Amino acid sequence: MNLVADAYEHARGVIELKTDKSMLKRGQHVLELASLSVISRFGKEVVLLGTDCNKQWELCYFSDSKTICRTNYKYGRKCWDDFMALLDTAEKRGEQPPPTSRLKAGLDDVEEEEDDDDEQDTTGFPLSTEDANKLNAISREQMLNLLADDLATIYGERPVIPEWAKARSNCPNYYM
Repeated sequence: MNLVADAYEHARGVIELKTDKSMLKRGQHVLELASLSVISRFGKEVVLLGTDCNKQWELCYFSDSKTICRTNYKYGRKCWDDFMALLDTAEKRGEQPPPTSRLKAGLDDVEEEEDDDDEQDTTGFPLSTEDANKLNAISREQMLNLLADDLATIYGERPVIPEWAKARSNCPNYYM
């Protein structure tokens, strides 16, 4: 059983803990939330809590299919309570009107670059489950790379795709 992939596939939320040496980065939080949403079976119902466990507390979540909300907190207890409430009420978030302060995620607006060189039309040839999973993992990673590039233009620093969201971590036979 591959527990690494299964752990994030069934995750509804993730917590990012930072040290005093590393600051919380907004672009990184947006990319991690997007990464979890494409890996997890819960999709855009996932939540991210980022903290340095001292002074900075931040929640990121999708308020609708195209909008990521970020909320900064002064106190960790309130952030934790809201994190748990968001985990418990994930299904209802899509029905609520989005709050006034929003950050557009742009996941649906990311355009894939088309490269027609050396491609063959393989329609009509059935893919095995392994090959289909491999292609899905590769396309997810490509989409996350495009999103990271877009976030670099917004925040001035390119966020790093989490290791658990890369194709090689989600496909045991990635290199075969």
